[in-house]
Amino acid sequence: MFSNKYHDLALLLRQRIAADEYREVLPPVRTLCLEFGVSMQTMHKAIRNLAESGLVRPTPRGTFLRRITPEYGQRLNAGIVGIVSQPECQLEKDFFIVALTRTLKEYGLESVLIQAEKRVLVNTEFWRNPKFCGYIFVYRSFYSVLAHQLRMANTPYVAANYLPETLPGHWVDFDSESLWREMVQTLLNMNFTRIALAVNFQNDKAPEHCHGIWQRLTRSFGIHNYLPSVDDFSNSEATFTKWLNSKPPPEVVIPVHGYPHQLKKKFQELGHPIKIAALKQDVYEQNYAMLAQTTVEVFTAVVNNLPNCSCRNLVAWHHAEFELI
Repeated sequence: MFSNKYHDLALLLRQRIAADEYREVLPPVRTLCLEFGVSMQTMHKAIRNLAESGLVRPTPRGTFLRRITPEYGQRLNAGIVGIVSQPECQLEKDFFIVALTRTLKEYGLESVLIQAEKRVLVNTEFWRNPKFCGYIFVYRSFYSVLAHQLRMANTPYVAANYLPETLPGHWVDFDSESLWREMVQTLLNMNFTRIALAVNFQNDKAPEHCHGIWQRLTRSFGIHNYLPSVDDFSNSEATFTKWLNSKPPPEVVIPVHGYPHQLKKKFQELGHPIKIAALKQDVYEQNYAMLAQTTVEVFTAVVNNLPNCSCRNLVAWHHAEFELI
């Protein structure tokens, strides 16, 4: 029935839990295996998926449903999650928001995209809306003032695809170091040795984080570092001109935050045909789906007020295939 796809089975069990078909405890594993026609291994994987999401607690005496703490119970029953993003984000064109919306729906949660002005968001009463079970902030929509307002409103939240390490709360992001390491190694195997990293950041702490990673990677691989200073982490024409005046200039550039064609155009305008290592679209979609899955798992754990829920959650990239343009 499930072709050994445990995640499909986990989704069906999650739907039954949401519909109150199971109350205190799940039926015995052997009973579930007979009912759904799956192996013990597949069923255990499905239950482990539910446990990681904070929905159940496996014990030697059975698999118990987790109780929701009183302060969050009413919000969770509302089943609406606010996805807070910057105004320029477009739901239908954003890989991550599309995957996040889809994953929340699989968990039985509806979502609403919130793109309000800052003067609205800094109002504590805005975050006390009983229709919402909590909020997921994507990209740079989260900042220190909001952390204070959310604490005052006693509202659960998670920051996703962002690195607010100095701010309180829980966050989920890609492990960029594993991705760039794999891409650099592949380029070296293709006999490229002059490699640069191009970022697309504005005013936040992300350049400092990426600067530290890139310093480690260039030292580890023994390649020339075209970004020795944190001030070099920009997509300005001055930075690119500095690269092109280097002896020798980069052969290939790895773009951060996926803007390869705009980057290619910039170098063409500067009269230098540098190659761009662009991740394939299906790679983006697959990895953002994994990021969305982890984000929702952390979010449900936060809403359920589970103990030992890590604040810092990094998701490794898989299948980092790219093409040179």
